[in-house]
Amino acid sequence: MGAAFSELTQLGKRDDYVFRSAIVQKILLGRHSLNTSTLLNEFRIGKSRVDLAILNGKSTAYEIKSDRDSLKRINSQLDDYAKFFEEVYVVTSENRQNEVIASIPESTGLLILTSASKPALRTIRKSQNHTSQNDPEIISDSLRLSEAKELLTLLGCEIPTAPNTIVRQLLRSEFKQLGPELVNKATLEVLKKTRNTRTLSGSISSVPEFLRASVLCTQLTAPHVETYLQALARSAHTMGK
Repeated sequence: MGAAFSELTQLGKRDDYVFRSAIVQKILLGRHSLNTSTLLNEFRIGKSRVDLAILNGKSTAYEIKSDRDSLKRINSQLDDYAKFFEEVYVVTSENRQNEVIASIPESTGLLILTSASKPALRTIRKSQNHTSQNDPEIISDSLRLSEAKELLTLLGCEIPTAPNTIVRQLLRSEFKQLGPELVNKATLEVLKKTRNTRTLSGSISSVPEFLRASVLCTQLTAPHVETYLQALARSAHTMGK
């Protein structure tokens, strides 16, 4: 498996997972930790789904544009992400740097996955703060019903009582009355609680680096990780015969 992943990391062959792996390994686990940060995978905002987002002291969205990805929808995607996250980055390869930077607003950050033998994520431009652009109604729609209610409770707001068919609409109305900075901060607190992967902090180091993104993005529990590793060991043993 490791050899197959190494083949995928070669320039021109790198797909979405190679970029995901770099973000997880070099940012989530390299700069931060599972004890203090939360990873969101394919998180829906408006009409878009952000590839990855990391929540720690702030919320940061990462939109991957590999060599195989189209830039056709990039501006509508980034517009959606700015309605939810504090910082927004596009992550791409060196050979697409000029193309991408010409296609995105100056407020969006840009990271490059280098083509070195040991690829690194290089910051070409830092993201501006998008909190003032956050849309409380869009944030409400992106949260689970239980999370939206927990956020309102956290802010001392009244929770609407209504049939499920209209409760989402009523919650949206409650969110609309709140300021973007207040909702941004409360959303960060709620999601770090409801979506955290802290239980994996003790076992993720046992997972090969190239598989850690897969484990975290599929939200395996600690017992499942152990089962996963045992299955990998059996498979490697069988292939070695």
